[in-house]
Amino acid sequence: MDLRVRAAAIVSILFSAVSSSPGLGAQEASPQPPSHYRVIDLGTLGGTVSSGNTINNLGWVMGSSNEAGDTVQLATLWLPGQQIPLGTLGGPSSNVLWPVKNNSGLISGVTENGSTDPDVSNGSLAFLPEAFLWTREGGIQGLHTLPGDAISEATDINDAGQVVGVSYGGTDFSNPRAFIYQNGVMTPLNQLLSKSDQAGFYISSTGGINDLGEIAAQANLVSNGVVTTTLHAVLLVPGGDREDGAVEAQGVAQKLVISESAQAQMRQHAGMRHFGPVRPGAARAQ
Repeated sequence: MDLRVRAAAIVSILFSAVSSSPGLGAQEASPQPPSHYRVIDLGTLGGTVSSGNTINNLGWVMGSSNEAGDTVQLATLWLPGQQIPLGTLGGPSSNVLWPVKNNSGLISGVTENGSTDPDVSNGSLAFLPEAFLWTREGGIQGLHTLPGDAISEATDINDAGQVVGVSYGGTDFSNPRAFIYQNGVMTPLNQLLSKSDQAGFYISSTGGINDLGEIAAQANLVSNGVVTTTLHAVLLVPGGDREDGAVEAQGVAQKLVISESAQAQMRQHAGMRHFGPVRPGAARAQ
């Protein structure tokens, strides 16, 4: 099966040097650029393609590498003198697509699990993506989805072990719900917003999370209870005033309607960075 995993930027955020901006710390002095670089070939798992997508402060390089024949792509960790395939959850492929900044030996990403989409594409059943967490001690662990959803992805993890990502209601990447995962519990980010913020923003995808718990994300603006196609980069800062309590806040989120145009936009946006093409109208796996 020809699996194509294409990484695309979820959110482009320009960090300002203005230290007075809420939630944004002062920039550290930039190191002097080196006069030259030396190339270290990290190799592949036997195929012709590999990709280093992120690196942490320990010098761990993470990304993906193809096995011989280039039909299987595996999330891969490169250590000095070592190339470690991170495995899958039953499907053929996995990847670390987004920057992972954890310096404690934790890696997050997305893998195809053993479940397949009932919609047949090009004569083959498509395996479903699932967010994963990997440790050297425990290997790969599936994070599953939010209740009732079909697929998921993890986009980053910080040194506290907080994972952020997106859970999707349909196998066509419809009805996205951004989440935070900590201590074995996955929570929708939209339910953690204040009532006023829920009335104005729908967090549809995540980028990264720093060690302060601040989350770079993308939000569709909400107008009169309808999620629109207007997209803004947002910064989620923990510790804000909930104003009203969890039950009432969750009630606001449940009343939002995602417009058809917004659904189409979300499917296209998500499908750009996953295993294979998006198939419009694909139903959720039962």
